[in-house]
Amino acid sequence: FPSHDKGQEVDVIVSAVLQSAIESYLEVLQAAGLEIYSLETESQAVARALIPPHDTKTDLIIHFGARIVGLYVVSHRLVHFTSTINRLESDDASNSLIAEVKKVISYWNTERSASNERTIQKIILCGSGLDESITETLANSFQLETVLGDVWENAFRPDIVVPDISFTDSLS
Repeated sequence: FPSHDKGQEVDVIVSAVLQSAIESYLEVLQAAGLEIYSLETESQAVARALIPPHDTKTDLIIHFGARIVGLYVVSHRLVHFTSTINRLESDDASNSLIAEVKKVISYWNTERSASNERTIQKIILCGSGLDESITETLANSFQLETVLGDVWENAFRPDIVVPDISFTDSLS
């Protein structure tokens, strides 16, 4: 959308969630006596936790959950595209993941090829189902910096406070 003020484009992000899902969350939160001001999608919450506040790069977050793996393309700390695949517990699991990552990167970088700054620069891995050995496999497959997400990135200054939890446990 062109901006009326400067003639620049403005990205608009739209998220859709089943009404029944929202109602179940509201029911639990209200039963706990909590006042709800807003709700946020899991993909956006993960991105907000892992990406520094003034980061304008485009990254791919791969979030390993219990049943699914979420792939989130994040630019300027906003999730612009998501894809999910079922978690596989087989020898073919990494091949399925690599195939889906290839599709997402290809789609995103092709759609954004006119603006090199919007192409995916890095892969960030997180989640309780993460097998850290996939880090090197993904880095080699896509020739992109591939790192484990730091969940403390935006929580506090680690030079002042360090929580009593291992880095591996913090990925869960």
